[in-house]
Amino acid sequence: MKTTPNAGLNFAATILAATALAACSSNPKNTSVSAEPAPTPSPAAQSSQQGFALQERERLEAQQQEARDAVADQRVVYFEFDRATLSPEARQRVAAHARYLLTDPELRLRLEGHADERGTREYNMALGERRAKVIEQALRLQGVAPAQIAVVSYGEEKPVVVSADDEQSYAANRRVEFNFLSGELADLPAPEPVLTSAR
Repeated sequence: MKTTPNAGLNFAATILAATALAACSSNPKNTSVSAEPAPTPSPAAQSSQQGFALQERERLEAQQQEARDAVADQRVVYFEFDRATLSPEARQRVAAHARYLLTDPELRLRLEGHADERGTREYNMALGERRAKVIEQALRLQGVAPAQIAVVSYGEEKPVVVSADDEQSYAANRRVEFNFLSGELADLPAPEPVLTSAR
């Protein structure tokens, strides 16, 4: 019997095709899962879950209240003359505001940068913005979402102490105000200036 060179290949192809057809024609096993209803928790378990949820909500509300109280009277950061760096006290205030903002992602804050009247209008606008952006960056480093923060500079345009040529007045005007646009602190009046000659 004479074999051709392609006879081995033809035989292998025939075996492969037969195997594939046999695999396709086999009946799959019934793997459906019975649709039994999930067991309902007992009334005691439901009560326990509701109690836990209530405790968790109360804990979160207490945290938010504590964070809110910590910032309610601390809504201004003051700066040295011609500087945009945070003092240790300012860093603590910023951290307190970050904790409050992190309690509710819906809270919105506008940082309003200010400068005293020394210097040109343009320079003071830029200085007020640098001051507000330093605080924005510190808040973001602590996890506050960018969408929660807006920055604006008023430069020397909105002084809290007007027409006083003394260091105490200048110091009160070199500031960033935390103006909440939403939440319970949104309705608070503007903070009173702190007049000291230490800055």
